[in-house]
Amino acid sequence: MKRLLDEAADALDALGPGAGADELIAALAASERMARRMDRAAVALVAAVNRQGVFAERGYKSAAGALGDLLGWERFEARRRPSR
Repeated sequence: MKRLLDEAADALDALGPGAGADELIAALAASERMARRMDRAAVALVAAVNRQGVFAERGYKSAAGALGDLLGWERFEARRRPSR
């Protein structure tokens, strides 16, 4: 899974000054669609980990605290993520 995500990001990164306007706009639109899908997937993953008690098992009192520590997110950023 990580490899596929890296390949997709690499393909977007590879677009350079030689890319045409239509190609750049299409890539921008695809990037936005994927960002939204990735956000939804991340919310679902946080919810699943939280429901399974993984954060609590590791001594965290809140999902925000766990996300801040495990992923290096600032507290405000971690609190923005719902954990359903």
